[in-house]
Amino acid sequence: MIKVIAFDLDGTLINAYPAVEESINFLMRTFGLPIVDGDVIKRTVGLGDRNLVEAFVGPGRIEQAMPIYREYHAQALLRGSSFLPGALETLKELKTQGYRMAIASNRPKRFSMIVMEHLGMAHFFERILCGDEFERGKPYPDILFQLIREMAIAKEELLYVGDMDVDVQTGKNAGVAMVAVLTGSCSREELFSNGARMILNGVSELPAFLGKNAGCALKI
Repeated sequence: MIKVIAFDLDGTLINAYPAVEESINFLMRTFGLPIVDGDVIKRTVGLGDRNLVEAFVGPGRIEQAMPIYREYHAQALLRGSSFLPGALETLKELKTQGYRMAIASNRPKRFSMIVMEHLGMAHFFERILCGDEFERGKPYPDILFQLIREMAIAKEELLYVGDMDVDVQTGKNAGVAMVAVLTGSCSREELFSNGARMILNGVSELPAFLGKNAGCALKI
């Protein structure tokens, strides 16, 4: 029986891609580099902001670039982030149904809290775990293992919801049930090829999915 639902953040519950695109291209202009297309940036999100920035400015500029990016991004999040369709209503419904909820994201803690507090969603979650709190971020399973320990549950009682191949891999590496959603940067085919077997159009379909599968063992 699923007791805890852990969510990825970007592309799963929120759309912060406009803020990321704005921040990366501010950085590119600062360094006199070519502007990057938003779709290219979107597909690079998911492995933490350091990996994101390095992908565009290169390793030689990374130490200089990170403080510039982070300072700008803290403000960009306030104007370039929003709930994905149905996400807020889904969190309310799941809370009403008695599910415990958590966040497991590679986004740094500081920026996760900025966007979550801005959108008024932090109160839904018992735990908010982020990639910079761990030596190894997703797809390593450490973040989900820590969540299982902190919330004192069996791994069979955890469902992980994410939008990227890295999320699918994280769920499989942790040995927990995983639902993928199509509101991020990966296609259905990409998610399936990485091992996703439960794929929804978005989190708004999650309450009905859980109701339909109540009492059933979800696929790992």
